[in-house]
Amino acid sequence: LICGMINYAKIEPSVAEDALQIAKNAADFLISISFSEDKPLKLLPPTYYVDFRKDLSKYNNESAIVRGHAMMMIYPAAVGSAYLELEKATGDVRYLEAARRIADFYKDNILPNGSWYLFLSVENGEPLQNNYCVPFDIMKFMNMLYLRTGEEAWKNIEEKGFDYVINHCLKTYNWEGQFEDSKLSDSYSNLTHFCALALA
Repeated sequence: LICGMINYAKIEPSVAEDALQIAKNAADFLISISFSEDKPLKLLPPTYYVDFRKDLSKYNNESAIVRGHAMMMIYPAAVGSAYLELEKATGDVRYLEAARRIADFYKDNILPNGSWYLFLSVENGEPLQNNYCVPFDIMKFMNMLYLRTGEEAWKNIEEKGFDYVINHCLKTYNWEGQFEDSKLSDSYSNLTHFCALALA
């Protein structure tokens, strides 16, 4: 929604003010529901959010209910990228600051292999299984932040992510599907062409 409204504002100037306000409202909402600093996943926006639902029993088969205890670590980067686009479109540095908070979590939790665990527990921040991110969205986010700030730390993380893709995904051809409604899977049991195409 954030990125869609930014693009809409560009191609339809007559509604740009309203479109950007919708984008800001969406971003402000995500910031407002992000985990607090005293939580293991501090300052990250949640993957799943159901607090607006009055009767969860009606929706007990939905991914958001089944997976509400989990954070899928490819998504905070997508949110961070949207914040950076919004800061660029509006000049409001609050969105740069929000993007930095997300980036800092990635920086503080990068694994020796250059990636991150794919699913983390909301309750304790521990991995729920030994699946790793195929980190294209994270790499894109770090590249955007590097171009915005010139800070080498973000470029270094992007390069580590690329090394992970080359040394783990490309060499093994275990292109694991990573979608929010996918089940956690063993190697070669949930493959997708999307990640290989992203590398190409």
